[in-house]
Amino acid sequence: LARAQDAMKRLAGWARRWNSPVEKGLAWLRLADFRVMQGAPHQAIACARRAAGYLDTLPLEANRVTAQLLLARLLEETGDLKAAYEAHCEASEVEARQQKESIAMRAELLTLDLEAEQELRKTAQTLAYAQRLSNVGHMVASINHELNQPMSSIKMLAETTIELLNMGDRQEALAN
Repeated sequence: LARAQDAMKRLAGWARRWNSPVEKGLAWLRLADFRVMQGAPHQAIACARRAAGYLDTLPLEANRVTAQLLLARLLEETGDLKAAYEAHCEASEVEARQQKESIAMRAELLTLDLEAEQELRKTAQTLAYAQRLSNVGHMVASINHELNQPMSSIKMLAETTIELLNMGDRQEALAN
């Protein structure tokens, strides 16, 4: 018990020095649990209130509802039913807001996923079109090569024949 109390004192000291509201809130939440185990309900309530206060600054913090429900339970056990009811209502409201925000975020992610899928399909269609154009280009190049080969030979023979005729070699020109 002495070691646990020493650890909780150090945790409380760290909680005071930390800059992160999440870390402070979680530390005070653990301290509230420890105070409950010690049988110190009023100290546990104070710790739970601090935890709820720090965690209230973060809208989507999951432990925010936990802190509010712990506070409501402790207040109910000490007989402060009005404050317990208010804490429980706050926990319910926070949980409802978190669920609403979570649903909105999921809907946004689904929208983004749908947009990405549509963009992927569009890109795939563009790529397929580019591939078809590339295939046509290769085919045109092949046909051009096949036509140019004999045309070049014919042109060269015609030029040679003209030269032979100019030189007066009629027999060789006829053979060409």
